[in-house]
Amino acid sequence: QSSIGCAVCCLLLLQPVVCRSYVYHYIGCYVDNPDKARDLTGLRGILKLGSLDVGAKHGVIRSHHMTAEFCSNACSLGGFAYFGLQYSSECFCGASYGSYGAASSGCDMLCSGSSKQYCGGALRNSVFAIQYQVAKGLPETSTINFRPSRQTYWTANVNNVIQCSFSCNSSCQAFIYSQLKSVCYLLSFALVPREIGTIDGVFLIRK
Repeated sequence: QSSIGCAVCCLLLLQPVVCRSYVYHYIGCYVDNPDKARDLTGLRGILKLGSLDVGAKHGVIRSHHMTAEFCSNACSLGGFAYFGLQYSSECFCGASYGSYGAASSGCDMLCSGSSKQYCGGALRNSVFAIQYQVAKGLPETSTINFRPSRQTYWTANVNNVIQCSFSCNSSCQAFIYSQLKSVCYLLSFALVPREIGTIDGVFLIRK
């Protein structure tokens, strides 16, 4: 059974204009290993994801409000294909899963944020897959009356929307991340130039 979600873009302290929509579904229960690299390592090295603290060593988000929706929102910001719920209150993201094999049991702990969902167990991940529904182009309202006489954007090659957001420094007012091209378009105005207004991607404005 699939569930529908939409990334809570404000977790990155950015104002969403186009929010990536997605569906996610449960895959199964899988073993994790704290003595080696964790099974889902997408957030390793990240210290903070907006208002969320991340355990940088293992790339884990911990919350007393943990649910599948909560974790999928966080992981979808990075365009990750999978997320795992562990030990009732932990969330992991990644591009792959199953390094230590499937578990026949152990994903039986209720989520800290819902008594109706299960969030893995001790060294057991309840693993879900995320399928993104990328909208074609950006809304016309984001490009109206904006035809700059000079180039007002530059690009960076990145792997996900989180890296794109880190590239948006003080001279950048907004950005577009194209998952299809793995390209970050950094904008000096919080408006999309018409010349790149048909790019598939997520448009976000700095606060």
